[in-house]
Amino acid sequence: MTWRAVVVCAGCLVTVAGGPRAQNETFRTSAVVVLVDVSVRENGQPVSGLAPSDFTVVDDGRPQIVTSVSVDRMPIRVTVLVDTSESLDIYRDRPDGPGLTIRSRMADALTGVAASLESGDELQLLRLASDVRSLRTDADLGSQRPVHHRRTSLFDAVAAILMRRPDPVRRHLVVAATDGLDTSSALPRELLNQVLDRSEAVVHIVSTGVVRLASSYPTAGFAEYAWVLDDLTRRSGGRYYEVRADQDFSPLLRAAVEEFRTRYVVGFTPTGVDRPGWHELEVAVPGRSYEVRHRRGYWGG
Repeated sequence: MTWRAVVVCAGCLVTVAGGPRAQNETFRTSAVVVLVDVSVRENGQPVSGLAPSDFTVVDDGRPQIVTSVSVDRMPIRVTVLVDTSESLDIYRDRPDGPGLTIRSRMADALTGVAASLESGDELQLLRLASDVRSLRTDADLGSQRPVHHRRTSLFDAVAAILMRRPDPVRRHLVVAATDGLDTSSALPRELLNQVLDRSEAVVHIVSTGVVRLASSYPTAGFAEYAWVLDDLTRRSGGRYYEVRADQDFSPLLRAAVEEFRTRYVVGFTPTGVDRPGWHELEVAVPGRSYEVRHRRGYWGG
């Protein structure tokens, strides 16, 4: 008997099937297991020690039986997308001393992220402006020349990262550090959402929350459209953070990496639902006031 496994993104979805048993006789079984990356926190801290019986899963409105729960400690890839527009240099005169701009604070934060990685992990640093380019080290960020703020393509950059071939041995965390500006993205938000829904990566956005002149929306104050960035991260099971321009980014980024390591992988075999197409998911820990966050769904084959 032969076996094959097909892994489909956004979940992931694993199908196992058996081949022919003997001549003139075909024996075929199939089992579909959906694995959902779930963050469970209480007062901002990860919750440990949960079992399958602690979780409930609803797939397209139908309750499912949770068959497995684990905390996966496999190696991770952390991609940090750093905005290098000129707005990172506008906060110079602060009580804590000259030169502590957003750019310098972000460079310090990247040093902290690199120090928090474990053996087998990977760190990828990318510069965001009108395009996406690699940064060799966190020190490169401080030496970057400011790029005019009217050429920032945040949405396009996130999509480009998520469409790259996934690493089969590392879970993927994407952190975009930005002032919230997007002035030149060509990708419609609806298409970006489809990319997010088909990717296995978890996306966080850290924003300083200055005025946002979005290419996809009318010119307006940042607060009015901050929900767009929040919605983007929630689709992947990630989080949107607003920070002050003079705030230390390092603890937040290190906490994001550690929280990613402590996420649960919840498994179930879908029953009573159509396999092809989009599946909406609801994962909860009933009876507790935990904050539970996960991908909004998966694509069935």
